[in-house]
Amino acid sequence: MLTHDTGVLTFDKVAGTYTVELASPIESFTALATSSGTNTFTGYLPNSSTVDTTQPDVMVTTLAPDFFVQFTGDHATSGGSGVPLQSSTSGSATAYTGGELFTAADTWVSVSGSSNGVASDTVGQGEVLDFNFYNVNPTGNVGLTPTAQASSMYLRFDGIGNTGDIVVNLKLYDTVAHTYTTQAVVVDNADILKPGDILPAGYTAITPLVHQDGLVIIESNDYNTASTHYVIVGAQVITSTEGITGSGIDLNGATGSAGGSSTTEAFGAITTDNDGFKISDIGIVTQTTSTQDANLQFTFTNVDADGDATATQTLNVQIEGSSNTFTGGAAAESIYGTTGDDILTGGGGNDSLTGGLGSDTFKWLLNDQGSTVTPAHDTITDWGTGGVNDKLDLRDLLVGEHSGGVTNLTDFLHFTSTNGGADTTINVSTTGTVGVSHDQEIVLQGVTLASLGADDAAIITNLLNNNRLITDA
Repeated sequence: MLTHDTGVLTFDKVAGTYTVELASPIESFTALATSSGTNTFTGYLPNSSTVDTTQPDVMVTTLAPDFFVQFTGDHATSGGSGVPLQSSTSGSATAYTGGELFTAADTWVSVSGSSNGVASDTVGQGEVLDFNFYNVNPTGNVGLTPTAQASSMYLRFDGIGNTGDIVVNLKLYDTVAHTYTTQAVVVDNADILKPGDILPAGYTAITPLVHQDGLVIIESNDYNTASTHYVIVGAQVITSTEGITGSGIDLNGATGSAGGSSTTEAFGAITTDNDGFKISDIGIVTQTTSTQDANLQFTFTNVDADGDATATQTLNVQIEGSSNTFTGGAAAESIYGTTGDDILTGGGGNDSLTGGLGSDTFKWLLNDQGSTVTPAHDTITDWGTGGVNDKLDLRDLLVGEHSGGVTNLTDFLHFTSTNGGADTTINVSTTGTVGVSHDQEIVLQGVTLASLGADDAAIITNLLNNNRLITDA
């Protein structure tokens, strides 16, 4: 799933070009859920890799090959040796502050594709469902530092009703400060989506809510401020804070940019009750913040000052975000690199290639050329300006050349001054007959012939010696 983005599409009618500038990187999101039919659920003995098929104290579900969720449970017990629900603190166990966990006596957990509960398939008063995220299966080893992360999370409940409230204690990791903490989120019943409510954008793939279902969505802007960079690495879910005092984030039930939570709510009557419900699904949304690959299509008409409109036209824009290799197709294209060291291959057609900053490689492949009647005409707009070690890679384009002898390469390459001396054009014969004809032209825009060398042999020698021309050895 890719994010929605905006930007500016600019036309240059004199040059006959257009530029697309995105307002922000296109990011991707992957949604994982415990209710997926492809997940596996395995119980383990505590602090062991031994499988427990009875009522396990530790359960691990595999959401993806590199995403595991480990579940444990606590419950309050009574009597002389009873263990009440409390907060883990060096001070009062009945006062929660951020950075702490809720604890009680260890108990078994029930986790499946349809329910997640403590000492049963539900979560009730005095119980804590605890889970952490890992990118390698932790088996039954508890207390390990979480290694996987999520930007958003949703919880689906069965039996939430119109009065149920919950507290979600988020386990957070700051990706800049490299610190861990926790932060409670108070979810009032009004913040819970119910049957009949419209599922918000980005969550429409969730099965529609029915009967007494409820859905809680917690996003990055609910637990982050302008100065923090937290991601979720686990959480605790409780139905009642019992006698513990403290406060948490007051969840804003809305989602998206307008749904951030900015206030707090004290524990009290709303968070202290005997609510009980089944967690039927836990959804994890992982985010990739680097620009992702995308194919964009723009349909438009141009309208002049008199109101005359052109026929409808279509522009296709390919965003290459996952690597520094940019490869065009058979049509004429404009290809732009990044600030790093890129590889740009125009393909067929008459292409415009801009490497940007960094030392870039401009590459031609076999059969990218045109014909001797109509040679392909490609332009490098910034040769040597973004990086002093820009390269021409012609080894796949030329047939029968070798770099061991300059004389042979002069049969393939001829350099000439063009555009009134402002540019240099390389006439290329892919078969080594450049003195008769050529089938490819490469324009080095803004590069004078004199700056390259006195003649073809001198220029080729200079390029080879400086590793700026790549041909077959």
